[in-house]
Amino acid sequence: MTYNVREFTGSDYCYEYNELLVQATSDQVRAYCVATKEQFAPIGKEFTDEDNSLWILRHYLALKFVISASIMSGSAIYAQAHNLLMAVPYFNYYTILNCCRAFLMTSPDVRWAGRATMEMTHSRILNVTGDLMRRLDPSPDRKWSERLKRARQYRELYSLHLLAL
Repeated sequence: MTYNVREFTGSDYCYEYNELLVQATSDQVRAYCVATKEQFAPIGKEFTDEDNSLWILRHYLALKFVISASIMSGSAIYAQAHNLLMAVPYFNYYTILNCCRAFLMTSPDVRWAGRATMEMTHSRILNVTGDLMRRLDPSPDRKWSERLKRARQYRELYSLHLLAL
């Protein structure tokens, strides 16, 4: 199963997606790209110097979250390989959470509210991400939201266990 995301985005550059090919069909990715472009169109039409600064800041923050997710992911792999299994749900959860935060920072759906945007609660981050991912797969089963909540529950389960020690 392979398709070229570049043809949907219209970009000359395209990252090689592995998981996307498993999680969504080419029609779903195409529809997602079209909807996202439509949302960015009004932003781009009235783009000011202030908007430019804001979107640079948002992408800078997103990059920081991606780097943090990469570090957490590497820690999860290390913990799994070295039998530090209690830490794996924690690292996995924060990998997912930071990826969600990066996604939200670059989404036209998320309106900038200054510090409040950067300091959203975990529940809000997971709920908004789950809702926005429904654009990729609009099926009513809410699989994105359920996966995100399950990751949080695993992290909380082990965090509570560690507190009891």
